[in-house]
Amino acid sequence: ETPMIDAVITSPPYLNGTNYFRNTKLELWFLRYLHSDADLRMFRDEALTSGINDVKSEYRSKELLFTSKLFDETEKVLIAKAYDKRIPLMARCYFNEMYELFSGLTKHLNQDAKILIDLGDSIFSNVHIKTDYILVEILNDLGYALTNREILRQRRSRNGELLSQVLLSFTYNKV
Repeated sequence: ETPMIDAVITSPPYLNGTNYFRNTKLELWFLRYLHSDADLRMFRDEALTSGINDVKSEYRSKELLFTSKLFDETEKVLIAKAYDKRIPLMARCYFNEMYELFSGLTKHLNQDAKILIDLGDSIFSNVHIKTDYILVEILNDLGYALTNREILRQRRSRNGELLSQVLLSFTYNKV
């Protein structure tokens, strides 16, 4: 029997376009995970969509797996304002995959399990994507109850708008 989990601490990739695999290429090579240039692409294809070059075209026709009023509003603005058509699709991919990840996790969680998520928000084409607030809406429907939102640090985007790195704390209640 698989042991159940009482607590999860995670910092998933931010929806900010950072290529985490390129940034750790030296470490991956040293650990012998990279043998050719194609290996980096393989890692990115397997990872959570978080950058514009990670967008999976099959998501164009994929329905949203979750409900979030804030995401729906944000996506409409992104579609209207984005300088690249992949940006709204990137956000759609990101949140669908986050839903899949945290939905799959529920079968391994004990009642009242604690979930801590380190996450940052983003701005694309001057559209603020409130990643943490959207994730709270998504996770709420899966039985995750937000117990605390703590700002860990703040920074400025290229357009000068304030962005935050936050720690979201949840308690899981089986639904």
